[in-house]
Amino acid sequence: LLTGANAQEVLRLADLYQIPRLKAICENQLLVMVDIQNVCDLFSFADQYSCEVLKQFCLQIIHRSCLCSHLSAFLLSP
Repeated sequence: LLTGANAQEVLRLADLYQIPRLKAICENQLLVMVDIQNVCDLFSFADQYSCEVLKQFCLQIIHRSCLCSHLSAFLLSP
């Protein structure tokens, strides 16, 4: 059974044994798990294993987070 806890390991094995359908399923599971605390780790993982969908999604989260931080700083400045 594929879970959030084992999706990275299963994806590694799917990549190693060249099982693209299983790799895509794992990538989709990881997409659901992305949050601001793990986005950098998952971006690095996605880059390492050529998971382009996950990588682009992580970049979007990072970009939005930076924009929100800059906007908050701007709005709170005197």
